[in-house]
Amino acid sequence: MHPHLLLITIIGIMLVPLQQEACASVVEPVAEVIEQLAKLAGRVPAKGAAEALEIAWRASGKAALEAAERGGLGLAEAAARHGDDVMKMAIRVPEAAPVLAARAHEVLPLARKYGDDILRIEARAPGLAGDAVRVFPASGDLRRLAALPERELGEVLSYTSHAADPTAARTLLSAVEKQGGSFLAKLNPKQILAGGLSTAMVIAASGGAVAVVKSPPLLSQIVDAVLAKVGTPVGIALGCLILIVAMPLAMRLAHLIWKISRRRKTRINSFHQ
Repeated sequence: MHPHLLLITIIGIMLVPLQQEACASVVEPVAEVIEQLAKLAGRVPAKGAAEALEIAWRASGKAALEAAERGGLGLAEAAARHGDDVMKMAIRVPEAAPVLAARAHEVLPLARKYGDDILRIEARAPGLAGDAVRVFPASGDLRRLAALPERELGEVLSYTSHAADPTAARTLLSAVEKQGGSFLAKLNPKQILAGGLSTAMVIAASGGAVAVVKSPPLLSQIVDAVLAKVGTPVGIALGCLILIVAMPLAMRLAHLIWKISRRRKTRINSFHQ
């Protein structure tokens, strides 16, 4: 036997008792998957990995085991370190399992704030999720980005990260949606890197076929932010604050309308008398 193969075999035999000990307290389907992942990784599972996968398995069944197989041992270990959200997100967005396994500490905060679309973006354009939320903070724009093919998504984010203003970025996104990836070939990468992406540049490349897409008004961004936090403690607090501020204003407006209506009725009655 080749010396390297012999060494791998010996290490595998030595790891088996440790893997079995790590899986001893979990149910059989989970134990089997953890054992297989540990063999593939060539190491003993980190503390809590098997238990984290079992929690996900009890909640989601086979889907949790499939997510673990996609993400590897690192996914279960990330769930043990960062909480149940890791497995839940990997089940909802299967393509993001490897990203969550490798960089959960970076991706989780963005996903919790902006939703699953940011996971889809990061899975297909690694390292560009931060640029996506910086240039396209509105949830509707992130959804449109996540729907782009992989190659186009990477190019759009690369170009828009150099956008002179949000209007240029949103106009480029609209152009690619309408004309496809061929539109990107009309842009000059060197010019964009040197001077930034401008709205005029996008319009010129389209031959005037694409209209300027302005950034959403501030109110839309506020609504997007509030909706993204619905159900969270922050969202509940915002909702209560809005009610506290809006209710007195609404009551005053209703009272004013009632007074005006009453005055009109009084004038009409006096006129008829």
